[in-house]
This record gives sequence, structure tokens and C-alpha cells, in this order.
Amino acid sequence: MRVFELIFDLRSRKVVGYEEKIVFKGNKGYFRESEFLISLDDFIL
Repeated sequence: MRVFELIFDLRSRKVVGYEEKIVFKGNKGYFRESEFLISLDDFIL
């Protein structure tokens, strides 16, 4: 599954970018590099 990790600027409180991650679904759910991931179905930049 392809997901985006958003890059959030705390000073301006805006999303300043995103990073694409590859996520693999395992027996215990999704293995991922970050806890802050949004699937492509839920977010379109």
C-alpha cells in the first residue's frame, strides 16, 4: 500500500510537504515507518 507521511510546519501550522512511504500489511496489521500516515484514499494533496 502506498501512503503519504505529511510534513507539518508547527510555526505556520500548515502542511509544507509530504513523503511517500511503502507499507506492507502483516499478520498484526500494517508495518510502517511512522505513526503519522494517511492513506491515499483519505488524503489527496
